[in-house]
Amino acid sequence: MELNRDRLFDDLVKLDSYFRDKPSRSMILNDYGRYTCLEDLFYQLTGFSMDLGSLFSDPYKVQKIIDRYEVQNYKVFEKFSLDNGDYLVDLFANFCEMCDSVNFQSYPYYGVGRNYSEKDFKDVLLGFYSTFGNDIYKIVKKYFDEGRIQLNIDNGIGYGGVYMPSIMMKSGYITLFYSGYNTVTITALSHELGHAVDYEKFIYPQQKKYSTIRDLLLEVPSMTFETAFYDYLGDNRIDTLGGLVMSNRDIAYLYQCSASANHIYSSYNVDMDLRGNVRTEDGVIYPFRDHLIYGISTIFALYLNEIRKQDPNGFKKIMNDLCTLRYEQSLEESIRMIGLTPEEFCECSLLKDEIDSKTKTLKRKFKY
Repeated sequence: MELNRDRLFDDLVKLDSYFRDKPSRSMILNDYGRYTCLEDLFYQLTGFSMDLGSLFSDPYKVQKIIDRYEVQNYKVFEKFSLDNGDYLVDLFANFCEMCDSVNFQSYPYYGVGRNYSEKDFKDVLLGFYSTFGNDIYKIVKKYFDEGRIQLNIDNGIGYGGVYMPSIMMKSGYITLFYSGYNTVTITALSHELGHAVDYEKFIYPQQKKYSTIRDLLLEVPSMTFETAFYDYLGDNRIDTLGGLVMSNRDIAYLYQCSASANHIYSSYNVDMDLRGNVRTEDGVIYPFRDHLIYGISTIFALYLNEIRKQDPNGFKKIMNDLCTLRYEQSLEESIRMIGLTPEEFCECSLLKDEIDSKTKTLKRKFKY
């Protein structure tokens, strides 16, 4: 599965012309960083580089705009993490305690699951996304049909997959570090396609000035689709074990994020940079922002998946409302939107049975 290089080149030419024709502050903040990522991707694929050096008559002014915006976003993130500190400390502590109470254990996921042909790989993902309605199915199908997905490429930032959107182009591209049509790759792509759906169904139509730093529920849609995909693999007997071990991987990472976030909240004299990375008094650097975002988003996804199984139509409305309003509302308002009080959300007790059941199934399978 390879990306359509001609399409990417045409998109880069269009973006290049936008920036050269008196770029606005909004254009720079929304798309310049993504443009440089897409340009780097094109260079990796073809060895050809666009002439970014002459893109702006005053590159220092452009960088100043970006730097000032990063500081603003940092302040928003810092305020969020402080204002919601009591909620988050309880949430992450309770989640870890709940996992400990069911003797949660992490299991290996590489080499577990199944392999697919390229056709089956695509058909399984399209079949899954078709269960959420024709509008979402069409978005996902477009990424396959238009060659907007590239496997086996290093994105340079350490993630297994990356969605690279363009507000001006109203679309994007997906790259995955993984190669091969297997369980790890297909679940990673289910996540990145969730980002594509989020952008094309909610963010682009609302024409929002979008910030991945400000949106602390950034990963909720993609994690919700990925979590539901694990169940889809099992419910349809496509890859039951693969779905279980990948779900187990996410819970293990959530446990790590929870422990890390609580360690930071309990630390003193922490030093946080503009990207939300924290150096604690013991000299250890934690990706605090990443752990906070993935921690909160995964717990939201687990709750939303329970709603989906009990009330599919109600789930669609809640998901639509949450994705539409999450950028404007508080964490407490988002929690209440999924039908829980902040206290119920932070207790994590409603997630216990599901995690306990899956853990016991894997213990029987792996016999340790």
